[in-house]
Amino acid sequence: MTAWKLVHSSLFAERPLCFFFLSHEEAGIYLSTYKLFEHKPPDIIKERIDKDYTSILQATLTSVKGINKTDVTTLRTTFGVLSPLYPC
Repeated sequence: MTAWKLVHSSLFAERPLCFFFLSHEEAGIYLSTYKLFEHKPPDIIKERIDKDYTSILQATLTSVKGINKTDVTTLRTTFGVLSPLYPC
């Protein structure tokens, strides 16, 4: 598929895309990466989180705006396990 056909199909697609590139080389890299992942499921590019308590706690708490990994480490070392603070 040529670049023009890709641009034309994306303009009339359900979710149109808009790209701005500084060079033809940069455009080629982005378009080839886009075409590579076009029909792949989102699971392969999604972040993978380990199944241990610390990783799950860190992923959960850092999803809140304003909480970073250092804050999570401080909370974990201060309180240990956070389950007593949150009754189910």
